[in-house]
Amino acid sequence: MAAPVARRMRFRVKHGVFIERPPGEVFDFVSDVENSQKWQATLFDTGDQQELANGKLRNRSKVRDSRNILGKKVESEWQVIDFQPGKTITMELSEGSPVYWKMSFSVEQVDGGTFLTGEGGGDLGEVGMTPAAFGRSCQTMLQNDLNTLRDLLEKAG
Repeated sequence: MAAPVARRMRFRVKHGVFIERPPGEVFDFVSDVENSQKWQATLFDTGDQQELANGKLRNRSKVRDSRNILGKKVESEWQVIDFQPGKTITMELSEGSPVYWKMSFSVEQVDGGTFLTGEGGGDLGEVGMTPAAFGRSCQTMLQNDLNTLRDLLEKAG
């Protein structure tokens, strides 16, 4: 396992999408760990889960997962550090992780549906590409994930 990286925001990402579903439904879907692999392309396994409420995230929830980030397998544990039911969820990788990442998802009711914003960033250590190229890759991953989430929810509704 790689040595932990500094807990800093080397890269930042932000993207929002309009989803033709009610805010509560969008938030419930995002906060359900079992749904994560359906819309997060880099995620391929979720392991130990602690402090969940009926499978859903809440304050202090912890989840171990495995991701493929730009061809690099990253296993880590993250924790919910801020949870405002029906509004916002913020997750941060735990101390000692081989990478650092912090991510927030928030929902806002708008005419005809919900505006979902994903915002965060971190430091994934050495990834073999320029910082600018890596930043663009992270931004594209977030955009694609949120578009996938939107498509899933709108098709289900």
